[in-house]
Amino acid sequence: MDRVAVGDRGERSCDVVVVGSGLGGMMAALRLLAAGLDVVVLEKLDHPGGHCGAFTLDGYRFTRGCNEFGGGMVRALADVGISLPFDRGSTRLCLGDEVWRLPPDLATSARLAWRAPALVRLVQAVRRRRYPDLGTVLSQAVRSPQIESLACTLAYASGQPPSAMRTEDLATEFAPELGYHHDRQLVPRGGAGALIGALVSAFEERGGRLLLDTDVRGVEVVGGRRRVWTDGGTWDAAHVVTSQSHRALKGADLRRGLSASQLLFVVPRSLRLFPERALVVMPPDPPGWLSALDRGEMPPAIGFHVFKDHVTDDHVTLTGFCILPRGEDEPSEDRVAAVMEQVRAGVERHVPGFGDALLYQRFLGPAAYRRLHGVRSELSRVVPTDGWQPPDLVDADAGTVHVGNGMTAPGAHAMAALLSGTMAADAVLRCQG
Repeated sequence: MDRVAVGDRGERSCDVVVVGSGLGGMMAALRLLAAGLDVVVLEKLDHPGGHCGAFTLDGYRFTRGCNEFGGGMVRALADVGISLPFDRGSTRLCLGDEVWRLPPDLATSARLAWRAPALVRLVQAVRRRRYPDLGTVLSQAVRSPQIESLACTLAYASGQPPSAMRTEDLATEFAPELGYHHDRQLVPRGGAGALIGALVSAFEERGGRLLLDTDVRGVEVVGGRRRVWTDGGTWDAAHVVTSQSHRALKGADLRRGLSASQLLFVVPRSLRLFPERALVVMPPDPPGWLSALDRGEMPPAIGFHVFKDHVTDDHVTLTGFCILPRGEDEPSEDRVAAVMEQVRAGVERHVPGFGDALLYQRFLGPAAYRRLHGVRSELSRVVPTDGWQPPDLVDADAGTVHVGNGMTAPGAHAMAALLSGTMAADAVLRCQG
């Protein structure tokens, strides 16, 4: 990885410039490199990966964002010649007063069997698109608080109330042809940092160039080629793949998903934690508290999740996330204190002595997250409304091909980002003829 000094104004050339080194950008870059093209990735930050990767704060190591991935990740990596070991993810899921485990153990399987009719109604209503949105599906078809809470984990993860989640998008998201395989969650050994590290290493070992600290200021079409303006000079390229906002979205009246706040904890390794990797807490009535957050109001209780992260000889770090009311990018000290107290109490129910054992705790609201990581924390780039369709990934007038989850590929998650990279690479190769 190289860093380009500001002021280096020479013009360089390549076949393809990829703007952004997130999962989508790196997947596109690897596929284009495999096709024999000279590829350069330009990254504005001082580290690759976007939301995917690890970071160190106050001497402790945590995960930046993405941490579990659909089972299709193994195939996606194999397609670009990367073999990376993964472990099966496991989650303790608190649905109101009930505790479930994923993958299901015997107790959870029994609870699922007991509520099988409600689960079948949920799946059929989504597949057949009987109702316009998940909120209507839950109120009209499901009629089970636990299955309702289970379904609302999807809304929580995408930063939307269930009433904003279109049924057609949910049905598409779980279509087998996309290859996401959400039913089998995987965790890379070594964490998300190992995943992005494997992508970057493969790219550079095969002849690709990744330039950090390089901010792309604009792209223009000149004589059938693309001129890429950066703070360190210009690049001449035949194609540009970019994770920057699509021109069609600039100035558009579109709603983003709610922003995540990050929760950071450190405990002694001797503390007995929950046996699963992750803990997800969904208070009763998720449609109610998610809708309140979307309106900019703070409900009495909110959901959160934490997962075991980095393990050393003497301590374990836990990274977590929660959602604050829309617009609260810089929460007050009182708000932070109240949320942290709720989260600590929620974890304490599963880890006795958690609060007293804490060696470190930190809360990063959306603005603080952006300042530290250099990326925004909205859980969905766009919340689609009726009739909305994502713009074409190829913007011929602007001379760009776009990557990004929730835009060119269905879903607001890492698997969608990878698929968008594949789609972008295919579009470039079609243009190559």
